[in-house]
Amino acid sequence: MDTIEYWKREWNNITDITPVTQISHHLDTSLPKDIPDGRYYNIDGFYLGDTRSWDGKKVFIADSVEKDDYEHVIGAYNIKELNQNYITLRQMASTIYGESSAVYMNKMTEELKCEMFAIAEVHLNNDKAYADKSAKAQEYRRLLPLQINKSPFKRIANAAVIKALIDKGNFSHNAKQWDGAEQAMYDTDELRVMHGGTHIILHMNTQGWRISDEHYAKWKANIGAGFKAPQVKAAVMGDNKGKILLTSVAVYCKTIFWAYTNEEQ
Repeated sequence: MDTIEYWKREWNNITDITPVTQISHHLDTSLPKDIPDGRYYNIDGFYLGDTRSWDGKKVFIADSVEKDDYEHVIGAYNIKELNQNYITLRQMASTIYGESSAVYMNKMTEELKCEMFAIAEVHLNNDKAYADKSAKAQEYRRLLPLQINKSPFKRIANAAVIKALIDKGNFSHNAKQWDGAEQAMYDTDELRVMHGGTHIILHMNTQGWRISDEHYAKWKANIGAGFKAPQVKAAVMGDNKGKILLTSVAVYCKTIFWAYTNEEQ
């Protein structure tokens, strides 16, 4: 596929795209002009622009912006500052993109959007992520904000972080941890394995888990061939031996979300 065809496909897949009217190059007296310096996004993860004197740190969301002839933001409406700087936002969004099931998808779906939003909620309080340095996360970080605008997957990763920071939603059902498909590829007798050339710690062995009938059926169906995970298994090693610390609370795409428990077996 050549570059033109690639971007045609990306544009055709975009959902909830920001209307062009949210970025104006005409004088709009209704937009406040005395605005803080920063990088501006809207709530859907769409990059709107930067002020002339932005120092690379503060990030804001706004409903709409006005720009000068040099593409600098000079006015914005309904501004709210995020409580994380740009570097952290970018790091989190790239990790969420890498941890999500986007790699298996060819278009954005509501299920994938819920998965990304749920991962973002958990990631705010649990920064352990297998895909933090993955190829997909690095792919995100190589792109400029305007390029990310054209990818629905990466833009929704932005939106997931923004929503988690400004609106404590509950896509994750108060989960404390998540696991992807790689944790489901081993049967109950497997102890230590290599996954993609990297040592992987199987949480069924180190933490133990209990998956509800509904979540087990959905996780198995979503992963398909290669699924071997047991529905219930107590930890078999370490300080948690004989315990079940994880209980399922949600499944989106190929990701399962866990609450913490402390069940003796």
